Amino acid sequence: AKCKKCGYEVTPLKKWLHMGPPLCPKHTTEMEPIGDWEEAITTSNEK
Repeated sequence: AKCKKCGYEVTPLKKWLHMGPPLCPKHTTEMEPIGDWEEAITTSNEK
């Protein structure tokens, strides 16, 4: 996930993707998902 305002990036664990994108620690705004989160969520739920 990446912040649209400052460019801060973080890689969340698959098990937390169903919660949605994390918040930027600086701006407290929702970060933009990067990559295919839907596929990762589906794969994570199958385990």
